[in-house]
Amino acid sequence: MIYFLVIDCVLFYSAWCRPKQSKVLYTTAIIVLWFLIAFRNIDLGGSDAQVYQEWFHTAVPKLLQVEWNPFVFQREIQDKWGFGWLFTLLASVIKTIVPTYEFFQVVYVTLSFGILILIIEDMQLKQQEKGLFLFAYLSQQMIWFFCVLLRQNLANLVVWFVLEHKFKKHALIKKALLLYLATLLHTSAYIAIAAIIALWVIRKLPARKIVPGSLLIGVIVFFAGKRLISYILYFMANYVDTRYSMYLNAAGESSNAINFILRLCFVVLLYLEFTRNRKDGSEKYLYIGVMGFLIGSIPQALVVRMTEYFAIANSYAVAKYGKIFERKENGTIVACVIFIMFLIVFARFLNMNADFMRHYELFF
Repeated sequence: MIYFLVIDCVLFYSAWCRPKQSKVLYTTAIIVLWFLIAFRNIDLGGSDAQVYQEWFHTAVPKLLQVEWNPFVFQREIQDKWGFGWLFTLLASVIKTIVPTYEFFQVVYVTLSFGILILIIEDMQLKQQEKGLFLFAYLSQQMIWFFCVLLRQNLANLVVWFVLEHKFKKHALIKKALLLYLATLLHTSAYIAIAAIIALWVIRKLPARKIVPGSLLIGVIVFFAGKRLISYILYFMANYVDTRYSMYLNAAGESSNAINFILRLCFVVLLYLEFTRNRKDGSEKYLYIGVMGFLIGSIPQALVVRMTEYFAIANSYAVAKYGKIFERKENGTIVACVIFIMFLIVFARFLNMNADFMRHYELFF
């Protein structure tokens, strides 16, 4: 567990170095982080690790036996394990090359890191901002998604790319295709598609109205949104994936209040960044952050997964905070607050939600 906390500190420190030094620290942190996740003991993934291993060894066919029609796969095969066609195809390719779960884990993690780095580079952040972006992401949900919720992690990253990338030609077709591929990785991406359509609608509203309005709605939903999520889960269980019925009895559970407050703070930071730097695409991330906040306000445990489709805006807010607080004294104070707060959040997460990382070991 201490390894990840050290990497977190290195990423934060890289934001205060000169560009060349920052690049060296950032690159080193990514390589070490990739190594620790890719070559970890294959059982370091909670109870889900056992499910993935059993699925890989007993249900994943070799490439010649794969059902190539995703519609037939969804109708006849997917219900048994709940693993999407595209994720199964990926596992099948890997299993055909080397039929060991260890090899699958290394390839999967490498692919995930490749997409994440592509996204960070595509966002055109400054070198120091890249370190802050990854610092914020690592401090919150990166370990959980890269080590536990594997197939949704890939779906998350595909949706992130759709949200942040500037498609120059045939944007609608390309986005639709990528979002469909995300649903073939994890069915929760269907909810992300619905939210993205809603995002397209609210982006037509001015920020000065949508921000206070969303904050008010979010607070109301957080304390009185149980019935809404029950209807959504009922629809998902009956028309998308029967496995969502398991969440119906948990529809009254509350979201974590600390995370709710954090998401609220992210929206405020994004709005401040937008008012100061209107020309660098900050408006897009402001609305993405608003959507993530509204979804995260719903009092149900399942929404923790749904908010990750829009969590790119949260890390962006942290990456850009230097532009928000340009005065040195303010920047230093805020930097200390952010570092301490995120380190506490990360340590708490590792201790309570990722306790399987307490006794870290490699698989060789």
